[in-house]
Amino acid sequence: MIKTRIIQNRYNDLNSVFVYENFLDDGYLKKLQQKTFDITKKDIMKKSTNVKATMTNWKDVLQHKEYQDLTTRIIQILDITIQLRSPACDNFEYIIDDFWAMRHHRGEHSNLHIHLPSIFSGVFYVKVPGDTLLKFNNFDHSELIKTNTLYLFASSIQHEVFRQQYDEPRLSLAFNISMKKL
Repeated sequence: MIKTRIIQNRYNDLNSVFVYENFLDDGYLKKLQQKTFDITKKDIMKKSTNVKATMTNWKDVLQHKEYQDLTTRIIQILDITIQLRSPACDNFEYIIDDFWAMRHHRGEHSNLHIHLPSIFSGVFYVKVPGDTLLKFNNFDHSELIKTNTLYLFASSIQHEVFRQQYDEPRLSLAFNISMKKL
């Protein structure tokens, strides 16, 4: 069962972080762990972004059929979240514009950053071998990330992930979402 939490400053605000633990069933998660491990063997971006780890290009995950069910689930949960928080935001189409994979080895991290000009962004932790902190500076909130956890947030929210402390790599997927009025 999915466990949901909200990190926020004001009740009923879309400028929040929505956390969904135990997001995928074990079978599909294992499939994504293997695929993400495979597509992050080479550092395409050469640590030229805020991600100081092995990273695919911005659109890579969108090109692999193994992730189609995940993208559908992300869009569905985003729509449900928005409808529950702001019912006036109906009649929108959500488009995942960018979707990339990362593999953090020991000592690697992601610098403090935002995802503008997108509307929403997020990260899904495919495999987390041990304690690592994710910090959301807008809320002065840090927490330990866990395998099989989805974070959705407004793209203007500052966040960073601290150094990987384990020999086994951490695998994650990040994305940007735009909205189009229907």
